[in-house]
Amino acid sequence: MCTFVSWKEYEGHGYFLTDADLRTKAGEKLLRPEVRDDLCGHGAIESFWPELKGKGINKECSDFSSPKNFPKEIAKALKTSKMFRLGIPNGLLTATAFAKIFAVKKNRVAAWR
Repeated sequence: MCTFVSWKEYEGHGYFLTDADLRTKAGEKLLRPEVRDDLCGHGAIESFWPELKGKGINKECSDFSSPKNFPKEIAKALKTSKMFRLGIPNGLLTATAFAKIFAVKKNRVAAWR
């Protein structure tokens, strides 16, 4: 299983998923229970962009201590909350902010049961 954040580099471009991608038909398929476990991984990226299957370089980074650890596009997406549905990076949020987000997620899950 890949870590949050994962991306593929191919022909000078970085491919990664955002919340907007998950709102498309191709993205909705990634939210099915049998696929969801790898939502932030390279398999999901290849499912969204099938032309990348077996191509490019798989990259990932879970060190959120500096935006410089990520390609500029991913750092911008993280800063503007465009990857929130894919994961919440530990260490990027304060403990108070993380607790608030966890409470909201817990209430949403309870509402779906």
